[in-house]
Amino acid sequence: MKLVYSLIISILFSGTAYAQWTALPKLDHEVMDIYFLDETTGFAVTMLDSNGNDHGQIMKTTDGGSSWTQKQYSTNNYFSAIQFPNNGSTGYALENGGDFYKTTDMGESWTNIGEASASFNETMYWTSADEGYYSDASITWKTTDGGSNWVEKQEFVTGFQALEFFGNQGWYYNRTNFYSSSDAGATWSSSVNLPVVIMDMDFVDSDHGLAVGREDKIYLSEDGGATWTSVGLNDRNFDLMAVKFLSNKVAFAVGTNDDPFDKEPRTVMSVDSGKTWTVVNNSAQANLNDVFFPNTAIGFTGGAEGEFMKLIPITVGEAEIKLGDFKVFPNPFSESIFLEFNSEDEKAASYQILDLSGRRVKSASAVALVEQIDLSDLESSTYILELEFKDKKEIRRLIKR
Repeated sequence: MKLVYSLIISILFSGTAYAQWTALPKLDHEVMDIYFLDETTGFAVTMLDSNGNDHGQIMKTTDGGSSWTQKQYSTNNYFSAIQFPNNGSTGYALENGGDFYKTTDMGESWTNIGEASASFNETMYWTSADEGYYSDASITWKTTDGGSNWVEKQEFVTGFQALEFFGNQGWYYNRTNFYSSSDAGATWSSSVNLPVVIMDMDFVDSDHGLAVGREDKIYLSEDGGATWTSVGLNDRNFDLMAVKFLSNKVAFAVGTNDDPFDKEPRTVMSVDSGKTWTVVNNSAQANLNDVFFPNTAIGFTGGAEGEFMKLIPITVGEAEIKLGDFKVFPNPFSESIFLEFNSEDEKAASYQILDLSGRRVKSASAVALVEQIDLSDLESSTYILELEFKDKKEIRRLIKR
């Protein structure tokens, strides 16, 4: 009941969030990119090293990642990206080396439709089933016929490592340089040069975007990419590989440390539109390469050694589900909080306090009409109070200063 209730809250309201992680069966090889059409149907492209040669797979799941079926295998190179434009039945997978694979039946079968160029370290971005962009480190091409023909786009100042459009507003970056467009890509101008190599970006609307990169760097733009502010935790031992908004308030970024002999996954979360970030603990055992949310109720992340996990973000809003005239005070607090009940029945309620990663830090049952809870041992942060009585539950946000 707790999970179902929390998921309902996450859909109805926006505000503070924490995350529950569930480890799913690992894939056989490193997960490079993820795309889910909904909570159950999704795809992962992989990389495997076979006798010194890179091979790749396109994998499909129809049960939310519990099991996978190989739909395409490549002995030429690994797959680096996959996308289904507008969540339709047509999808594209990019093989490192320039070959495109296309499906028109929701990933059941794939056809090699050739290459745009014989380059490596490329990326792609599709705006529709017919219109897409492809780039290596220096040149960008565009197709308007589903990949049959490609035309070099000299409007792009450089090649792109990631490209995104939001209406007529567009952005792309190449390593440390950001470029923006206000006319659907007809012209581009340089906006900023960031001090570290950027690995991924995501815009939730035409103004608000995030970029992540080496050395745990996270940058926030609130003016359509014109300026960027450093907002990350800046632990130089970690590199962030992917970032994604869940909503206009909640965002996640994933990555790894930079120790090649002792890989440690990195997951961080923001609940205030990217302004501040918190480390989220999970049970992943290897570095994470991508994170994807098909909707606001569920997400997925994957990486090295076939690591694959399901992320259930639980969002707690300002709206309250009344259990009665229950009160909690003071809030914000410094040492203790008090729970005040108006009846002896309500006094029997049980409570638990969770941190933003979903870890329980305190739980008990109330024994007095005014119950004091000592929280002096907690660090200054935001916490979640869950109070439950019979078939009713109330969730409150707590702030310790």
